Amino acid sequence: MEWTSAYSTGIDEIDIQHKRLLRHFSILVEASENPDSWGDIQHLATELRQFAEFHFKFEEALMRLFQYPGWETHALVHQSFLTQCDARLSKSLNEGGAAQDEVLLFLTNWVTNHILKADMDYSKMILNKLRQCEECAA
Repeated sequence: MEWTSAYSTGIDEIDIQHKRLLRHFSILVEASENPDSWGDIQHLATELRQFAEFHFKFEEALMRLFQYPGWETHALVHQSFLTQCDARLSKSLNEGGAAQDEVLLFLTNWVTNHILKADMDYSKMILNKLRQCEECAA
């Protein structure tokens, strides 16, 4: 997965973290193309999951700070992702092969859709609040 301007929220730190998430995915997908890299895939997927958890906490704190009204629902979506991710990673560990492909597809679809939809909603609201603050200060 490659970064494109379509993924840009306009919030620098969020965009930096999203780029890092996409980089993790790219490395994971590349490793999955090597049939001898099963251990690497598990390690990389776990690393990705850990960074996603950090990123989610950062996002949720930002949403609370700017009083985004949908932050609780957004946080539940994050938690659901982590729960599904854990279950799929566990299955992948036990079964390998097709289960690993399923994990990659799940991760790719979830992140792409989440950034392009849910993250754009809160980022627009935060950017509007920041513009209002700049106008007040001027």
